[in-house]
Amino acid sequence: MLSNGSVVSPDGAIQVEYERFGRVQSNIDMTIRIKSPTAERFSVTLGQGALDNLQIQTLQPQPLEAITLGSDLRLIFSSRDTGPDHAIWLGLQPRGPGRIAVSVSSGDHPPARFTQWIYP
Repeated sequence: MLSNGSVVSPDGAIQVEYERFGRVQSNIDMTIRIKSPTAERFSVTLGQGALDNLQIQTLQPQPLEAITLGSDLRLIFSSRDTGPDHAIWLGLQPRGPGRIAVSVSSGDHPPARFTQWIYP
């Protein structure tokens, strides 16, 4: 319960629920909610090199496209596939111990930023 965290982007468009603490090679969950994308398609970018330290095990719904941008990953979704609250669920597995800085952005909205701590 103490491990559960939530962060909202400065403009309130992006909300991320995540686990503050994890262990190497144990699964941790993340839920991303995007408030009312206006287009039929929208993108979510996992940034700050977080995926250098986190491996995606599960991703629901499946994106239409996945694009790497340096150490960031941009996922393109259909607004129809993400339900009324435009939710994306990720099951992640940390690759090593330490502090992981994560940013989640969508379109022109400022990112939601947070830190996860991974123990051996």
